[in-house]
Amino acid sequence: MQNITITNSNRFSFVCPVFNTETEFRACNTLRTKVYRGEHPDVRKGCQVCMSAGKCPVAHVVGDFAFRKGEERHGDDFASVTPKKGKITARVLERIAAVMIFDSALTQSGCSASERKLIETANDRILQQLESAPNKAPSKSRVYVSSDTKTVARGGTTVKAKPKTSDISSAAASGDMSAAINQGS
Repeated sequence: MQNITITNSNRFSFVCPVFNTETEFRACNTLRTKVYRGEHPDVRKGCQVCMSAGKCPVAHVVGDFAFRKGEERHGDDFASVTPKKGKITARVLERIAAVMIFDSALTQSGCSASERKLIETANDRILQQLESAPNKAPSKSRVYVSSDTKTVARGGTTVKAKPKTSDISSAAASGDMSAAINQGS
């Protein structure tokens, strides 16, 4: 028996934490299927990069179903036969927050400048959604760095990151690499 989550009958929608837009799960799943088949259509290039890199929440949910863990982990969290707006679970948000997408992947994909900017700033939106995400509370062991790199969130607690000083540059310029390394830590 196939779960409704991964069928075209699914009318569950959510706000994508990467692109900050409401989308239906089934639309993302259809694109994911094409990407995984190697088709790479000329639409949603940013989504395709995120799917390939593991930054797409739908790719994680569908992957769990493919390995028969989906029903145990998600149940019907992402399924509805009638239009229903919901939220991505904390467990999925934690998984995608830890993913970094290389600049070279963004360049090769041909995604637009606006998609690129949204991907680069996605962790701020992911952390915001984590605050009200259903199910499991965020793990205390994960560390997320916001796009401004001034704060680091640890499972809901925000701490100031160590500011980079010009002493690092001056130590490196003078050739004293051990001082530069010690300044950076």
